[in-house]
Amino acid sequence: MKMTKEHYNMFKKTIEDFLQRPDVGKLSYYVDHYENAGYSNERLRWSLFWRANSYQLLDFFRSRENGYNDNHIDAALRKIVKEILARENGES
Repeated sequence: MKMTKEHYNMFKKTIEDFLQRPDVGKLSYYVDHYENAGYSNERLRWSLFWRANSYQLLDFFRSRENGYNDNHIDAALRKIVKEILARENGES
């Protein structure tokens, strides 16, 4: 994953803050819902990205200074989802 630790932590906090909202719930609920609907894990990650308003970070991520592309962002999303699910399942 090309993303710096600082940027990754900022990104992860955005996702975690979204999941802490009382009207949202646990990530595991969304995983089950998306799997039951036949959606891919990638679709889940990017839906989470958009619902968490992470798109506000897009200009920052894609700036010439940072140069992240969708693959870099998805790699970070993959890791964030894995870490959050592990914590929800008491594996952290």
